[in-house]
Amino acid sequence: MMGIVRLREIWATNIKYLNDEHEFQHALDHARKIIKNAKPQSDPLFDNFILDLQKELNTMNSVETEQIFVCSFSEKTDLLSQWRGYCPDNNGYCLIFDIAEIYNQAKDKYGDVHIYDCIYDDKEKEQEIGYLLNDCWNRYRKMNEDERKKSNIIYYSMKEFALLASHFKDKSFSEENERRIVINIDLPEPGTLKFRDGNSSIIPYICLAADIKTIKKIIIGPTMNKLLSEKALYLFLSEELGIPTVPFSDIRIDHSKTPYRSWRL
Repeated sequence: MMGIVRLREIWATNIKYLNDEHEFQHALDHARKIIKNAKPQSDPLFDNFILDLQKELNTMNSVETEQIFVCSFSEKTDLLSQWRGYCPDNNGYCLIFDIAEIYNQAKDKYGDVHIYDCIYDDKEKEQEIGYLLNDCWNRYRKMNEDERKKSNIIYYSMKEFALLASHFKDKSFSEENERRIVINIDLPEPGTLKFRDGNSSIIPYICLAADIKTIKKIIIGPTMNKLLSEKALYLFLSEELGIPTVPFSDIRIDHSKTPYRSWRL
């Protein structure tokens, strides 16, 4: 919370370095299942299509994902599992953003920016992948050989798949009701990529503008000292915003309704 307010920015992480390292692989597994179960076609061109498709899928995890960056939000503002997972020392805050404003600023800067609700249902994931693959096949078979080589249609369809996969999550995370801003950067300008330390490697990310006006509310997490925490937050915001009385700013402050308890046993 302090870093976001001070820097006026939030971070979008490269999709391969998210907390759930299997997220993108999860989408690839669904795609391979659909391809394996595809109905046989009398057209011999279909076999070539499947081989080309599998070849592109096998390179996706190391190529197309390099340019996909994700910033995650939850529609649940006072969820017990989130407090326990992200704030084990009972010193957390939930920042409620104007996500549309963050999206607009990101789009002005990066261009290829999207907002997605995460998909948790496996049938819905496979349906979305199926639509994409059918569309790719229909365009592929209508082209002559030269057109297929020049258009590289499967490659570009897999770029669309990378965006689709960016908001697929395992159903065990469904209670989070996650929404994501997804940025696709083909050739980042020098200085665009930033790096921070992670548990097992350095992690690439990009910065999204998050002006004070994008923060609509701050919820103080479960804590034993509610009044003390609220007073400290007011003092911090007053100093950072440069105004003596935060209650007259546009940022509302509230407390979690989750009862305080120590998460550690």
